[in-house]
This record gives sequence, structure tokens and C-alpha cells, in this order.
Amino acid sequence: MGGCHSYPSATKADSTALQPSNINNEKQGINNNNLEERPYLEQQYVCQRVTHTDMNTLTALPPGVDKAEWLASNTVSFFKHINLFSSALSEFCTPSTCPTACGPGSTTLAHIYWSHYRETLTLGLHPHLNTIFTHLTLFCQQHALLEPEDTEPLQDLITALGQQEET
Repeated sequence: MGGCHSYPSATKADSTALQPSNINNEKQGINNNNLEERPYLEQQYVCQRVTHTDMNTLTALPPGVDKAEWLASNTVSFFKHINLFSSALSEFCTPSTCPTACGPGSTTLAHIYWSHYRETLTLGLHPHLNTIFTHLTLFCQQHALLEPEDTEPLQDLITALGQQEET
């Protein structure tokens, strides 16, 4: 994750800080995720976005724009948005709390959904996360940038967010 492993100041004390994921006593899996639930699929959360812009129009190559330039400028933009979002969660995602976290890219977003979704809810960032993820996945699908196995771990979320696009 951008910012997750990029700072050397992480210490053992990081793992003892109050973390919204650890507030209750539910069975926790790797990186604090609840093994029995996926709250990011709940209708009350999956329908929330920052904007309800037509993402297909937003991701389409504009007339007269060079495709390579369009892909490059969007890639940089996605990187900046994901890195900024990751930085907002950096106190919860440290080398001691998330030793397997990696990124940047769609794996960063998958890590956030899987391991830090409760924190995004607590911080009110879930509409932003849904918007970034929807924009990225539609852009990648429209321009054939990812293989199916790259998006398979969150296919249930992609389907749920896609259904929201249609409504």
C-alpha cells in the first residue's frame, strides 16, 4: 500500500493502538478481517458513492485524444488517488498489523476492502473507496488492462457495484 510499508517509523506500539477492527470480539482472520462477513457487500454501503456520474462515459477514450496518453494520465491519477486513500488509513495499516499488505494498484484496494473496511466505515470514507474502485475497475475493463484472475478476489464486489451502476 502506498504509505503502508513506505515509512520506517512503524513500531510494535502501532499494533497496540486502538483500531476499529478490534473493537469487538468477533473471530478475526488475517489482517483483522472477519472471516464470516463481508460488510462491503451490504446494500447500505455498496450503494454509497461520492458521485453518481456515468462511469462508462468517464472512462471512455475522448475523441481526438491519443490512447497511450489517456491511459498514462489515468494511471497516474489512479495511483495518486489510491495512494492518498491509503495514507488516510496508514495508522491502521503498518508493517506490524499488515505484514502481507502490498501494492500499489488493485491489490491495494482489495487489501483495504478485505482488511480495513471497518476503518473506512468509521472514518466515513467508504463512498470514496467505492467510487475509486468502481472507476478503476471500469477503466481497466473498458481498456482491457487486467486479466480476469486479477479481479477475481473481489468479483462479488465488482458485481454488486456494477448493479448499482445500472440503477
